[in-house]
Amino acid sequence: MDYSHPSCSADEKQMQTKRGNQTIVIVPMPHPGVKFVRPLTVFGYDDAPHGHAEVWLDNVELDESAVVLGEGKGFLISQSRLGPGRIHHCMRAVGLAARCYELMLERTFHRQTFGKYLHEHGSCRELIADSASDLEAARLLTLACAEEIDRLGAKGARDKIAMIKVTVPELTSRVVDRAVQVRDFSFVFVSNVYCISV
Repeated sequence: MDYSHPSCSADEKQMQTKRGNQTIVIVPMPHPGVKFVRPLTVFGYDDAPHGHAEVWLDNVELDESAVVLGEGKGFLISQSRLGPGRIHHCMRAVGLAARCYELMLERTFHRQTFGKYLHEHGSCRELIADSASDLEAARLLTLACAEEIDRLGAKGARDKIAMIKVTVPELTSRVVDRAVQVRDFSFVFVSNVYCISV
């Protein structure tokens, strides 16, 4: 196989499967044919030097030693990383939700309306209770998934991984939304100055 050509494909046997068409290679760095173009932001945030970047590949020649795990194993490698990767993102989401919850609570003990602190109003108590429930649900789902990955491996924990992929971002979004409502944030609070802007 010509590993230096982006349209190269695995042999005929591997081509017959849906998942045997990808091969992952490692390009030794620094390499004269790899040029850094610019860092990219994700949701407006710069994650450099660990984030994503646009790179330009120009005449990068590789041999068989650059292949990771074997020809046609790219999908397998990518899939094995997804479970733990989703745990990582869900842990970050739970942390974000927890910080927003803290900011919301802080506001309810300092801001007064109609002669009472916000936490003394029934509607605000409801938002706080709903947020506490969502935060705990997201935390416990993530923890249960991590435990199942430890016990059964990513393949055995597929159902839990699918659950957290969908549920934790939704629960986090609801907590963040309530925090914005309770804190009565002006523009400065939903800019990137505060974590709530996510």
